[in-house]
Order: sequence, then C-alpha cells, then structure tokens
Amino acid sequence: MEKVPLWLRSIVKIVTSRLRDANTRVGKSLVRDRECAAASMVALMLQRYGKGAKDKVFLPFNHLLNFSMFTTRMSNKAVRAALESLQKRTLAVLEKDTEGDTLVTVADAEALKLFVEFRKLKAQGKEIMGADLTDPQHEFLGNIAYVAQKHGKQTADGYFLPFSALDFGDEKTNRSAIKEFEKKGILSAALPGMYGDEEGILYDRRSLYRIKKVKSWIGKFRLETEGEQKKP
Repeated sequence: MEKVPLWLRSIVKIVTSRLRDANTRVGKSLVRDRECAAASMVALMLQRYGKGAKDKVFLPFNHLLNFSMFTTRMSNKAVRAALESLQKRTLAVLEKDTEGDTLVTVADAEALKLFVEFRKLKAQGKEIMGADLTDPQHEFLGNIAYVAQKHGKQTADGYFLPFSALDFGDEKTNRSAIKEFEKKGILSAALPGMYGDEEGILYDRRSLYRIKKVKSWIGKFRLETEGEQKKP
C-alpha cells in the first residue's frame, strides 16, 4: 500500500470495513453476486466521493476499478460486466465526460441502495418489504400517506393517523387491509388512549416512502440480465 495514493487508502479502509460487515451478515453471497458487489461499492463511494447534482451523481470509473482491486479482487472485466448489467436496469450508467474519461453516473442513489438490499435478501430466500404487495394494497398505503398530511401526527413511536380520518373505502375493507399490513410489519393498530382518544394506525413514514420506491423499481430489480443467465 506504500505507493497507493492517500485518497485511495482512505476509501479502501472505510469501504472495506463496511463490506466486511455486510459479508458477516450475508455470508459470501455479496462476493459471489458480482452485480450486487458492484452496486454496493458504487453506493458507498457515492456517499463520500460522489459529485454532481442531487438527481444525478457520478464518480470516476477508474476510482471504482482501483477500489475494487483492493477490496473484492474483481477483475476490471468483471466490474465492467457488472456495471453493464446495472445499466440495463437503469440503476447506473457508464458515460464519457468532456475530457473523454469514463464516469459511473447514478440518477437515483436511493434505488441503487434498495437494489443492494433486494439482492442480499434474495440470497437469503427473503423478499424486500413491499415487493409482494398488490396494486390495491399500494393504493391503500398511498391513500394513508395522503390523508396523514392533514390528519396525522408524529409520535415517539412513529406516525399516528386516527382511524376516523380514513375517508376512503368502507370500514370493513379498511380494517381487513390494516390487519394484512400488520402481519407484514408495515403498520400496526393503535388502541384508544395510546396516542389520544381515538383508535388509529401507527407507521413509519420512511417505510412507506421506501415501499413506494420499491414498487416503481421492482420490475427492474427482478430483470434477468445476460450476466445472470450465464451463471452456473
């Protein structure tokens, strides 16, 4: 490491530590899944070294190759192939800047992180929250988020919405839907006296946002790329 630039040493130390933590949780699945490994590296490097606007961040492709060499030992060819698969999902794009250097550009960094989570859970035989919801269920959660803008309130345990504020659907259908969401751990019922005089529902607004984004990306997450088809 003596001849390695200081900026690269810093990246290697930080991200290697994070990748090790991830590997501890999911075994060797991240390394075996090269597309997931590449997505994870890009997401982590963008947090610290990404440049550009909020809706489009980028980092030099050579930086990613150098970092990969010291962490995952993926060949340059393997990294490029993984990024090409991510490009087919529109999660990352390889493009040239005005000086002819190759950049890794990401338009939705949050979606890239969700993809990494999706692949890690898939390796464990699990599904990312929201991926198995039906369109009516997604519509129900969307209605909750909309109504809560006016009638909801933040509590120490989450966002509370009185049941009486649900001005859509009928009561029986709504209560049935809430029970299903409780089973999935998306929201929970709150009895009168817990957060006021009324019964209601309690949820994490961040979770509903993530579920909404998963819905818009799940088709591309599940896309079978050429690289996956060639796996033994």
